[in-house]
Amino acid sequence: MVREIVTDIDFLEKPLEKVESAEEVKELARDLLDTAKHHGKRCLGLSANQIGGTKKVVAVKITENDFILMINPTIVKKSTQCYVATEECLSLEGARKTMRNRWVDVMYRDSGYHIKKMHCTGLVGQIVQHEIDHTNGVII
Repeated sequence: MVREIVTDIDFLEKPLEKVESAEEVKELARDLLDTAKHHGKRCLGLSANQIGGTKKVVAVKITENDFILMINPTIVKKSTQCYVATEECLSLEGARKTMRNRWVDVMYRDSGYHIKKMHCTGLVGQIVQHEIDHTNGVII
């Protein structure tokens, strides 16, 4: 189901809760992917709190038509080199500048609740960092 995008800053600034099983976020995960795909080219990633969820789940666009789901994503290693990025967010108006690491290594659980690790660079790395910020209540 496509959900409305949350724009309430007070809600978005609350850190999300850890997920204990894939089953507890099954509906939220489906809605997250449906909503991300609904917003098409404008949506590169989406965090659960952006659709009213309170659990640590994000969707990240990895190709033009494909999103991956990350449950409990955590950056475990990052580049010491950073750059200034200009980012937009479906929950906010306009673009903002922020600092991003050149690459990040992320541990997460997939939709089957299996542990995964991904080395993220370029645009995908930037999206992952943006969405993990959302899970921690950080707004750009």
